[in-house]
Amino acid sequence: MANYNGARVLTQTLAPNTTDLCLMSAAGEAVIVSNISGQAPIYFTVSHPGGSCPVPTVNGQNCFAVSSAGTRVSVRHDGMYGSVVQLISAASVQYTIEVGSRQVNV
Repeated sequence: MANYNGARVLTQTLAPNTTDLCLMSAAGEAVIVSNISGQAPIYFTVSHPGGSCPVPTVNGQNCFAVSSAGTRVSVRHDGMYGSVVQLISAASVQYTIEVGSRQVNV
């Protein structure tokens, strides 16, 4: 498992079948995950610091999915004290996490 810290935006590359744990410190009302390189879908969960952020699984039922290159998923999240995002993919995939405002659709 790789651990990363970011404030408002973080870009990293997932190792195949390995979970990344990302701590976003900026306050916000949404988390936006983008699949940059698109070799495979990205599966992710969102929580808050100290909360229970379930570990995502490839093709898992307990998580959100970003399907292909150039796509993104916005999740409303009360991240007053930051956000915890865990991600996994079956391939090496580059992703971006952004802390956003309440102007999202999901």
